[in-house]
Amino acid sequence: IKLHKTTQNAQNGQNGQNAQTAKVGTVEFYCLPAKDNVILGTTRFEDRPGRSLADQLSVGLDEATLDDLVELIKCRLRRPEENDQYMPEITPFLMFNDQALEAMEFYTTVFPNSKIVSEIHGPDGTPAGGTFDLDGKLFSCYNAGAHPNFVFSQGISLMIYTETQDETDHYYNKLSVGGERLPCGWVTDKFGLSWQVTPRILMQLISDPDREKGRRVTEAMLKMTKIIIADLEAAAA
Repeated sequence: IKLHKTTQNAQNGQNGQNAQTAKVGTVEFYCLPAKDNVILGTTRFEDRPGRSLADQLSVGLDEATLDDLVELIKCRLRRPEENDQYMPEITPFLMFNDQALEAMEFYTTVFPNSKIVSEIHGPDGTPAGGTFDLDGKLFSCYNAGAHPNFVFSQGISLMIYTETQDETDHYYNKLSVGGERLPCGWVTDKFGLSWQVTPRILMQLISDPDREKGRRVTEAMLKMTKIIIADLEAAAA
């Protein structure tokens, strides 16, 4: 969130009597975490005495969005107090036998805006894993050697929400190379890690208040491997 302030302007006063001043400017809202400084929106800001932040950010945002934004601002700007309860950052940590470096290279080619952030070295000083960024989400990984407990299963999967059929096709096709294509949008990649490539509209339709519509969409999904959005919409019609 970036605030651009301009000069102070006198308001609601006559001949300097009982005048109030307001710092007028704009607020720009950025994606969190920031990606290439892409502005999500801009609204007018008037910092007036006695007005709440919600009142001040009153132009260009509906009430629900504004309430969410105010809570976000409070959460981001507040300082933790002693014994304060807060949600720690959670980073998935993937344990491989000997493919951690190959996995980082592979995943960062599948997802846009992705990169290897750092490497972790093993006892012999050679790279054995690291941290990588998949379109703003951090993951870590490491080679554990031939350990029987460090294997992937479908008990844990990573879900990718997609907006279009092209996006769905991209992730489903790329992640299944050398792996296995499974029903209902699932794939197991060549390292054994499970993914769900899920068009966002699927979750919306199967949760529709019209339970008959939701049932039809669910039955259509159960017949698919890769999810086809047009077929979901046909089932919902």
